Amino acid sequence: MIYIPFIWFILLLFYILKRKKRLEISALITIAYVITSFFAIVIDVKQIYGAAGVVQTTINLTPTLLYCFLITLTILPFIKLPTFRRENGIRIRNLELFNIIFYFYFGVFVLFVFFFGKEIIYKVQNPDIAGLRLLIVEGEDDLGFSNYTGVLRIIARLVFIFGSSAMFLHVFYFYSIAFLTRSAIFNIGILIFSGMPIMIGMLSLDRSKVIYWIMSFIAVAVFFWHSIDSSKKKGIKSTFILFLCVFGAYLTVITLARYGEQDIGAENSLIIYAGQSFHNFCLFYDKLNLPGISLEHVTPVLNSIFGSSDDISRADLYSHSIDTQVFASFSGMMIREIGVWGSVMYSFLYFVIASLLLRKIRNYNITNIVLVVILLYIPYFGIFGLYYSSLDRELAVWGILILSYFLNKRKPDLLR
Repeated sequence: MIYIPFIWFILLLFYILKRKKRLEISALITIAYVITSFFAIVIDVKQIYGAAGVVQTTINLTPTLLYCFLITLTILPFIKLPTFRRENGIRIRNLELFNIIFYFYFGVFVLFVFFFGKEIIYKVQNPDIAGLRLLIVEGEDDLGFSNYTGVLRIIARLVFIFGSSAMFLHVFYFYSIAFLTRSAIFNIGILIFSGMPIMIGMLSLDRSKVIYWIMSFIAVAVFFWHSIDSSKKKGIKSTFILFLCVFGAYLTVITLARYGEQDIGAENSLIIYAGQSFHNFCLFYDKLNLPGISLEHVTPVLNSIFGSSDDISRADLYSHSIDTQVFASFSGMMIREIGVWGSVMYSFLYFVIASLLLRKIRNYNITNIVLVVILLYIPYFGIFGLYYSSLDRELAVWGILILSYFLNKRKPDLLR
């Protein structure tokens, strides 16, 4: 059974590449699941269970096929998406707002460094990173907010929220390179500001936000690639390699500090990190298919307004001694929150909504591009879990959609 997802997604990848004739985002999402399915096999072959987020569980045919089916359902809407080229792009007419967004995030970045810079340096340089990470996971570290009170604390919180939304600036970075005549400093500035979620990850000594940033950059690059002049592609590649080296160094430091001296070792911890989702999906299917729902991580905005029902899944955590704070794919996390049938309904609902929204796209304005990226993040980052599971991230979605709408407020022209 352990080999079925890998074979399934390999075949799906071949089908997409044969149909699209090039690497596009539907193939990229599938590649992500090929990789995680491969490492799921490695976990089983090496028998590295029992630590760092994965326990051995019975892998049956039903959850295996359900895992493959639900994920495939969320990839299908992207297959019919037309290639983004200069010829089907629609120009931003409200360039004043584009500039305002740049300077706004410049201010947010400066304030973020002011409020949290010292805390980041302290944590990254601390010799007991593993101990600090444990305090953060247990909720005994407030990420530096305790350093401020009153108005300053409110400002710090707002800066944190806006900083968490900055990864969407990848869209503006590539749009600026492809269609605008902005300076290299302007474009690099956008890219630096987009790294604020990574800085938030550094506050919690987390690795996932770095992985998300790298994955997002690659995905948005693939989406824009055919609309970018060949002369500019070399600069993009060089910039990405530079950022990749810096972030790779951070990942190495954090991984060695957290797992280097443990029995599992740093290498095995990375294998488990990459491959645990399928194993935990099967575990959640077996142990967490309970009555009741929790909307806290499904719709954080609505939950914050109307409250949530009893969290049955968390009650189950204690009765079954299951660690649910792990990667289990977005479908597995839906099982944790709303049960198996809820997870099935979620994937079908996503398929219907995404298909209706994406199949209408023939030309790309900035709103369409942002919409594609918002929808893309759900299955693409879903190799780990629910990306829009926090209030900050869901608010970021609505904020970026509103901004993209006003960027298109004036009458557009087709890009030529």
